[in-house]
Amino acid sequence: MADKKIYIHISSDSEGSGVSANQTVTKGNVSTTNQKPKEAGNQVEDNQILSTLLINEAKKVMSTAMSQFQNITGNSITSKRMNAITSVASYATAIKAGGWVGAIYVATDIALKEAEKAINNYKANQQIELLRQRVGYSNVNGSRGTNG
Repeated sequence: MADKKIYIHISSDSEGSGVSANQTVTKGNVSTTNQKPKEAGNQVEDNQILSTLLINEAKKVMSTAMSQFQNITGNSITSKRMNAITSVASYATAIKAGGWVGAIYVATDIALKEAEKAINNYKANQQIELLRQRVGYSNVNGSRGTNG
């Protein structure tokens, strides 16, 4: 057999979005790398943001479905339990798919929900106090001077 050299030439005129990632160009039997190789499992920041947004939208759809389940069946306890399970699963998925972006989303979402609960509790307590004042503390102090 004759000693013949085989030349393989692969070219691409586009770069970005992973096209040239981990490609190696060989020139004169010396290998040169176009880019720094990406580590396995690392995502581009845009992909993390997109993944987190998609998971958030899926969570909203599931939440709407759970509230419709409650409206149809009237079973609010099961609906709340299913909604809690869905929330935990969506948080875990957001962290897994979104990396640190997903973790920031989860922390922000939980903080906002807790702040909303605190505000709602404060408003409810104010309403209760107002109703007590209107009634004249009749349940606590008695009414019309009978407790004196």
